[in-house]
Amino acid sequence: MKVCAAIVMLHEAGRDNSATRRFRDRPVLDWTRARLSSAGGITATRIVCFDDQLESVHDAVDDPAAIFSAGPRSWLPAIEAMAVARRWSDGWRGGLLNSSEYDLGCDTPTLLRLTTSLDADAVLSINASSGLIDPVLIDRLITQLEDNADLEMTFLPAAPGLGAMLLRRPLLARLAGANLTPGRLLSYQPDAPMRDPLASPSCVAVPLAVARSARSFKLDSQSQIARLGGSLMSLNGELMSSSAERVIASGGQLGAEPLPREIVLELTTRRATSPVFSAAGRSEVVRSDMTLAVARTIFEQAAIRDDVRITLAGVGDPLLHDQCSEIIAAAREAGVCSVGVETDLLPDDPGAIERIIEAGIEVVSVHLPAALPATYARLMGADAMTQVIANIQRLASARATAGRSVPIIAPTFVKSTLNLAELEGWYDQWLRAVGTAVIVAPTTFGGLIADVSVGDMSPPARVPCRRLGSRMTILSDGRVVRCEEDAAGTSSMGRIGEQTIEEIWQGAFQRLRVLHASNQWQTCGDCARCREWHRP
Repeated sequence: MKVCAAIVMLHEAGRDNSATRRFRDRPVLDWTRARLSSAGGITATRIVCFDDQLESVHDAVDDPAAIFSAGPRSWLPAIEAMAVARRWSDGWRGGLLNSSEYDLGCDTPTLLRLTTSLDADAVLSINASSGLIDPVLIDRLITQLEDNADLEMTFLPAAPGLGAMLLRRPLLARLAGANLTPGRLLSYQPDAPMRDPLASPSCVAVPLAVARSARSFKLDSQSQIARLGGSLMSLNGELMSSSAERVIASGGQLGAEPLPREIVLELTTRRATSPVFSAAGRSEVVRSDMTLAVARTIFEQAAIRDDVRITLAGVGDPLLHDQCSEIIAAAREAGVCSVGVETDLLPDDPGAIERIIEAGIEVVSVHLPAALPATYARLMGADAMTQVIANIQRLASARATAGRSVPIIAPTFVKSTLNLAELEGWYDQWLRAVGTAVIVAPTTFGGLIADVSVGDMSPPARVPCRRLGSRMTILSDGRVVRCEEDAAGTSSMGRIGEQTIEEIWQGAFQRLRVLHASNQWQTCGDCARCREWHRP
């Protein structure tokens, strides 16, 4: 079987990409090519890029024949949307848009042209930032497809950066004809039910640690390169030949990072609704709106980490802040690329929805916890479901008019005893309508509000909070609290303007992490009552 390996860069920028980022004094792209070269089942390897990436690729790779240009950079809606979806997802599959790691940069018409030009039987799609890919697992992937003539694809269920997907040319041609990415083959489709591919012969067995690691091993940002570069020091001199298991053993069990990966930023406590699952409307949860000056300070300090994700959320609705658009613009000006918003999508200003597109928001999560208007009114304390749906349609239309595939619109269903009967139909409806439907569980904010959850989902044995090493919550008055569970703001860890994000993260948060690590959460105030410690 002739197998072509396509190292895809179509989802990366023209200048800041895997050819220009360096890992241990070598381009990341060079690491990916070198690791793949040890896989015996690959017949040919090509770097798939746009013309505006050619200069940087030529600088990194001294082999013009190894480059396959997709031509001038063009707008590919699926590529743009999948790049955003994967920035907001942490596992190898199951993120926004039902995406998987194998959708990144995978323009199937381009891959079909490449495969046809090389007369290959199958194409191996590899993210260009996969500089730690395991060639032994790649050969296992190829062998499984080669030995099973009835299979059209094989894939590795591995942590991001350690996996790949192999497609036979006839299947690739069908995907290209429908302009689909391979993730469709691995996700739930309401109109095409199938058993989970993990239980199929297409799924290639990998070591348990490789499949279950919650870490990413892509070299797709300077923060990732610094983190992995430091943690893999024990493999100096051996890293190029180290297996995925050894890589995970050395770099997969890290503690807290130097700066938070995610920041939940509250702009206001004002809200047009009074959801039963929110602290909005309670007298003890009223704070001044965030000022533009404080927001700018936050963004400047957060942007030091080049892969930070900032979600405008909290008790209130960000769209009700008078300077919401200016604050979002300030984030972009500071260099924060990933900004999302959680909203009821009931803005006071009619022009606010169109400005979401102009502002460059990547994800708009819309609270829509019902399929019926009466249920919505009961849960949200406002009879506004028809208006919300109309605003979602306006947002989708404004996005199409702007010629964009983002922001991703993510209707969000808070599962409770009050709406459980509507969940399944709601999920299929919105998956068909916008490609994404998110289900989350309600909390009590440490006992601040009544429990409306279907059941306690926390595991029987408590462990240190999973979010303490990656997530920071900043209230609208500038105070930093332990997490978004502290809606009342009783556990101040510091205040923006008096300390930097880094000082708070490495000071008060580190002390809290030490207490959790020694199982002393009972001494940590609200942490003792928390039931959300298991959430990623």
